[in-house]
Amino acid sequence: MADIYKIKDRLSKAMKDRDMSAADLAKASNQDKASISRYLSGKTIPRQKAIKQMAEALRVDPVWLLGYDPVVSGHETETIPFTVNIDVNGKQQPLIIEVYDKLNKANRQNAVMYLNYLLKQQRDEEEGSDDSKMGR
Repeated sequence: MADIYKIKDRLSKAMKDRDMSAADLAKASNQDKASISRYLSGKTIPRQKAIKQMAEALRVDPVWLLGYDPVVSGHETETIPFTVNIDVNGKQQPLIIEVYDKLNKANRQNAVMYLNYLLKQQRDEEEGSDDSKMGR
């Protein structure tokens, strides 16, 4: 699970760096100001869609906003083409496997925690859309 303290701290830092108020971020990310206030206070963890919208408005990596550090080479964030398959011993496998295999034990645990967080968010969103289809 994402660390709520890192999220709120990074959200605050990005807002300060961009000289944005909660109202500015709410407008730029299509969120309501009350939600932004809950994220900043640490009362609520933003959903995946909100993270993406806020990251775009703040011009930061959504992974960073979640409290994780993206892969860095030199001074720029390295873009990892996650849709590419690689050939390993004559077999195709997703690039994520190659990247995972290069991580140390602590970073592997962080990767699994982040993937579980994304899976939970996806399931929550799917359940929410199922509920709305049923008229709930």
